[in-house]
Amino acid sequence: MKLRKRKVLVPICLLLLAALLSSCSTISSILHMHTYRYEFDEGKHWKICTECGETFDEETHTLKLQESADATCEQAGYTLLECAICGYTRTNITPALPHRFEAVPGSDTRICSICHREETTLTELPESERYGYRHLASLRNSEKYLRAYSKLSIGIANRKEKVSINESLSKEELELIFHCCSVDHPEYFWLAPAYEYSYTKSAIKEIQLSYLVSAGDFEKAKTAFRNAADALLAGISSGASDFEKELYLHDAIVSNAVYDETYTAPLTHSAYGNLVLGTSVCDGYAELLQYLLCRCGILATTLSGYSGENHSWNVVLIDGDWYMVDPTWDDPIGQASGEASHNYFNCTWEQFSLDHSFILENGEPAQNYFEIPSCNSVKYNYFTYYGYEGELSLETIDKVVRAQVKAGQSSRFQIRFTGHGTTAEEKEAAIRSFLKSTELTIYPVLAKALGRPSYSLTISYSISKDGEILKLSVD
Repeated sequence: MKLRKRKVLVPICLLLLAALLSSCSTISSILHMHTYRYEFDEGKHWKICTECGETFDEETHTLKLQESADATCEQAGYTLLECAICGYTRTNITPALPHRFEAVPGSDTRICSICHREETTLTELPESERYGYRHLASLRNSEKYLRAYSKLSIGIANRKEKVSINESLSKEELELIFHCCSVDHPEYFWLAPAYEYSYTKSAIKEIQLSYLVSAGDFEKAKTAFRNAADALLAGISSGASDFEKELYLHDAIVSNAVYDETYTAPLTHSAYGNLVLGTSVCDGYAELLQYLLCRCGILATTLSGYSGENHSWNVVLIDGDWYMVDPTWDDPIGQASGEASHNYFNCTWEQFSLDHSFILENGEPAQNYFEIPSCNSVKYNYFTYYGYEGELSLETIDKVVRAQVKAGQSSRFQIRFTGHGTTAEEKEAAIRSFLKSTELTIYPVLAKALGRPSYSLTISYSISKDGEILKLSVD
């Protein structure tokens, strides 16, 4: 009888053991075989078994300092803390210090008593007033967007390859933040446009960045860029208006840089390529103008669009009104060095739309990520402001040439005509017809305005694409 009972008990015991083994939570509680992963939020972490999904008690983070940097006049400070248990990281940001400029007796230069930076009376536009930052601040969930923006900005400024984010963001939100930060800071010329990111179930954990300047060359390149910008800005006259500052910077960029027709020059898509190396493509022109304007306290940003090919240009805020500016197209390929056109200086969108578009060649809209401001004012258009315009007549040519000679021009003159047609083709045809009909009488008019004999003049001309601007060259 005893043998029979044992035979019955053996299969029962085996069944019970199998049941126990099939239950991860039961056997793990006995044999401690859970496989853990950590999840966390801003204030705590907890463990989850990767086999059975059982969640264990929440614990507060144990944060330890990993790295830090003090705030300066040019850059926010930060402390990076990491939980020693779960790996959660937190970045605390200290706002950049305001400059404390003190006047230098006998000059218009000021020196900051904190960082000892020398500066004229120009006041740099702070990060919080730049276009991308302002756009993020206008959105729902702006607090987390701006936290991520600040962390990213600090990381890029210090050329960090990994930046802790730890914010609940979608892929599209992260892309928006990255673009707003990078477009606000043309001075981060070392940043490559590509990035990768890692995430947990509840948050974007960190972003991995790529750079166009090596770690060994970083400080040298940054110093060269800043010194070149300071030297250029030093040429702005004391008491200059925002319009005059903008015009000076536009003309300096157009006169000093050469368009990279090979598209292969080092850092050709950057402000550094344009300013320090002397050659770039369109985004180098636009980003440099934006950066220098922001150094003067003037709000500007760079836009992407299409103008025969993918193209970049600027919008600039002057005395409360927005204007379109294209420094690249005011430095046309083949133009003599040292000359600046103003066909695309402070224009309305209506004027720009004749040969600029926000629709790419493939029919898709250009990705600008934020609302493009309306540009309707002509007050600070180059030709309107100086009166270099009028009806299609010899009187207009005489008036404008005299005014431009008084302003320092000697052989290259730009005149915008009005009221001479509807389409660009009609306007151009009207100007050509006018010049042909005045072929003999235009010489004495120009000679008198220039104070030269008629027989010494050789005249050539070109007409802008919109059919409004005549460029006269008198040799």
